[in-house]
Amino acid sequence: MAWSKVTRTLITGVANSGTVDGTGTWTSGIDLDTLVTVPPGATGAILWVRVAGSSDRWAGVRTPGKATPEFLADVNQRSYRSVLAPLGAGNTLDFYREDSTVEFHILGFTGSETVFLDVDGPRPTIPARALSWGVVDVSASVPNGAVAILTSVDGNGYYRPTGSSFDNRTTSQAGAALIPLDAARSFEGYGGTAAQPIRAYLTGGVTFAFDTDVGEDTADGTFRDSPVTNPGQSFAWVVNRAGASTTGWAARENGDSLALSVIGAGYQRGQVVPLDASGAFEVAAETSQTVDFKVDAWLGSASGGQARRAMHHYRLRRSA
Repeated sequence: MAWSKVTRTLITGVANSGTVDGTGTWTSGIDLDTLVTVPPGATGAILWVRVAGSSDRWAGVRTPGKATPEFLADVNQRSYRSVLAPLGAGNTLDFYREDSTVEFHILGFTGSETVFLDVDGPRPTIPARALSWGVVDVSASVPNGAVAILTSVDGNGYYRPTGSSFDNRTTSQAGAALIPLDAARSFEGYGGTAAQPIRAYLTGGVTFAFDTDVGEDTADGTFRDSPVTNPGQSFAWVVNRAGASTTGWAARENGDSLALSVIGAGYQRGQVVPLDASGAFEVAAETSQTVDFKVDAWLGSASGGQARRAMHHYRLRRSA
């Protein structure tokens, strides 16, 4: 089962934590089946964590029964983050919010092709590298048949497919990363000041189109349709590969009315973006900022469609 999309749905019933940091009270065991239809075989929830107010606020997501949160951070004001979290028994999750300006939105679900590693494990890590490109071998951490990993990168770490000449070290990377693996379960990495955990691995359901130009980089605060579409799948993995650390940008499903603003201070943070029935999404950047929107991958239930105007495709097809 691949990633599947639902109509974006606000999660209700989350109480305030009672503190102004990350040490307060969690709301435990919210049943997502009461909000949307969770497909049989779903392994995790695809979420947006949004701070709608003008002050930074603590937010968190945790699998019930786990001691370690999947996500817990003091999230920037006017920003949102993509979070993928493994489901607990009965399709439940725990949530943490500092106050009511924190919102949690369900976008969809991962399936059996996405395998989450135990957050209390501890999870295996990708070691920090020297300041030169080199092969990163994760074959000891993920099984044969894995085609990608979900992880994080810090401000001095970069990645690319094995054998690629891609090199973009002009803008810092920070946050979520979806990294393609070769047949030896390796990729190429550069730098990084700390080891990063491998959160999950994928055995299918992803078509890599690494660094495909979106073709819409207007920076005036207005959402515009991406000329690049893929009607065969449910989500795009979108990044901004230009701009200073203050650049604000956002991406959302075509036709969505949710007001979204900066995500992660303009770094090359990966963002999961739902696609409409035509495979379209929208992008926006704050006025006078420098942006260069890219699609790194398409995810979900493919129906044979090809990405229109997609260039530099890097496809991985392998049986599990």
